[in-house]
Amino acid sequence: QMDAIEFAVNNEGLGLVMIGGEQSFGAGDWRDPPVEKALPVEMDIKQETTIPNGALMLVMHSCEFPDGNRWGIQICQASIDTLSAKDQVGLIQYGNMGGVEFVFRLQTASNKKKLKQLAGTMNPGDMPDFDAVFVKALDELKPANAAVKHMILLSDGDPSPPRPEVLAAYRDAKITCSTVIICPHGGRNGPEHMFMQRLANALGGKCYYVDNPKELPKIFQR
Repeated sequence: QMDAIEFAVNNEGLGLVMIGGEQSFGAGDWRDPPVEKALPVEMDIKQETTIPNGALMLVMHSCEFPDGNRWGIQICQASIDTLSAKDQVGLIQYGNMGGVEFVFRLQTASNKKKLKQLAGTMNPGDMPDFDAVFVKALDELKPANAAVKHMILLSDGDPSPPRPEVLAAYRDAKITCSTVIICPHGGRNGPEHMFMQRLANALGGKCYYVDNPKELPKIFQR
C-alpha cells in the first residue's frame, strides 16, 4: 500500500496529506518507509547537526512473562532501528548457562542488519540480581566516547537491587537508566513497581509500567 502511494504521488501527480503526532512520525514506525519518499520532509532529525551521539545499553530480563523473549527480541530490534550510524548500542542478558553476558558488546550502529540478527539470538534466563548486570553495563558504558550514555532495563522487578556504591558510580559517570516493568508479581503500584520506579529516579531516567507487551517496542523507541 505504501509503495502504491509513493508511486502515485511521484509518478501520477496524486495529492497526499499526512496528519499525525508523536505516535505517527519519527519513532512511530515511520522511519524509512516508501511513503516517506513522497513527502517534502524527512521523518527523522539530522543527528549530526542537532542531536549528540549516544551510547545505549539494553538489558533484557524478559523470560518471566508469556512469550517474553520473543517480545524482547522485537523491542531490541526496534530500538536498534531508531539509532543513527554514529550511535553505539550493546545488549546484555542473563544467560541460562553463563550468568550475565553480552549478546553483543557496545559498538556503533552502522551495521543495523548484523546487530538485529545478533539480537535475534538472545535467550535470557531468570536474573537473580541486578548488581552484576549493572556492573557489566557500567564497565562498558563508562569509557565509551559518547555525549549521552543511557541504559534501559526491562524486568518484572524481582531481582535484588544493585549496591549503593554501584548506583553512585553511575551518577559519577553521568550514566542514566530508565526501567520498563512488565508483569510484576505485585501488580501496578506493588513493591516491584515501586522498586523499579526508585531505581529510575535514582539514575535520572523514567519508569514505564507496561500492561500489554505490544506497547514495548514503542516505549523502547522513545
